[in-house]
Amino acid sequence: MPADQAQAAPKNYTSAPQAEEILNKKSGWKALTGTTDFGKISSSDAPECKLAFDIFVDRILGFVGSYYVKMEGQVDALVFAGGIGEKGASLRTAIVKKCRCLGFELDESKNGKAIEDVVQDIGKEGSRHRTLVCQTDEQVLRDGPVLRARKADGAEARYPAQALISMPNM
Repeated sequence: MPADQAQAAPKNYTSAPQAEEILNKKSGWKALTGTTDFGKISSSDAPECKLAFDIFVDRILGFVGSYYVKMEGQVDALVFAGGIGEKGASLRTAIVKKCRCLGFELDESKNGKAIEDVVQDIGKEGSRHRTLVCQTDEQVLRDGPVLRARKADGAEARYPAQALISMPNM
């Protein structure tokens, strides 16, 4: 580290484990709302929870829009997965409402029902693109087996096994 940077560094800096604890447990939703429970955040009328919810929706919309353009609109479905995607009907409503311009529409009656199938269509009949909820075992995805595949250039790529399972035509 150059001397001028060393002199500028604070004397009582946080250790790496402390910084990790702050970033992973005490910032984000926790700092904004006092909780990391998205169910509580999404169902609350408290201004700080509404802000956290709106920020999250905005971040997701940024990703959806970016991917949609990168794929030149050639998409099959908007897929909600994981705990928040499976249980967050209000989140799905907020996102799909903002994505109507892309051809996604939500059937509110389907969206309000419990997700029982591994893949459940919650899109409005006749919409340009499908809207799906996919039940996901996040533990398996995080800790599960990894498949190795050869890229065209001969390099090896590693993928979670579940990422390579194709969904049947529905």
